[in-house]
Amino acid sequence: MADKKLTGKQKSFAEYYTDFSNKQTYNNGQESARAANYKGNDDTLKAVACENLTKPYIKAYIADIEAKRREKMEYNQVHSRQLLEKQLTKADKSDDVMAAIAAIRELNTIFALRKDNLNVTSDRQRVLDEIQTAEAHRLAIIANREALRKEVG
Repeated sequence: MADKKLTGKQKSFAEYYTDFSNKQTYNNGQESARAANYKGNDDTLKAVACENLTKPYIKAYIADIEAKRREKMEYNQVHSRQLLEKQLTKADKSDDVMAAIAAIRELNTIFALRKDNLNVTSDRQRVLDEIQTAEAHRLAIIANREALRKEVG
C-alpha cells in the first residue's frame, strides 16, 4: 500500500465498498460513503465516492482487501476440496454410494463457486471442466457398481 495513511472514514469507505456480503454497499461508492458516515446529499456522497476511488492510496488499500479475500477464498476452497476428496475416497472404499454422491456434489459446488467468483483463465477453466467431467464419470461408475451389487446380492 502507498505511504499515505488513510483516515478512519476512508478506511471504512474502502471496507464497505469491498464487503461483498453487504449488497447495499458492495461496489456502490455512494452507499459506501453513506455507511462510512460521510455527510451530505446523494450528489455529495457520489462526489466523495468518486474522489475516494481515484486516490491511489485508497485504490491500493481496496486492492489489498480484495487480494486478501481472494487468497482466503482460494485457501478455503482448496482445504474444503481436500476434505471432500478424503470423504469421497473413504466412501468409495466402503461402497457408500450416497456419501460419494454427496461429496461429488459438494466438489462440484466448490468448482462452480470458483468459476463464478474468481477470474478464471481459459486454461484453468479447461482443467476445471475436465475435473468435473471426471467426477461425473466416477459417479456413474459408483452407481453402476451399486446396481451390480444389488443384482448379485
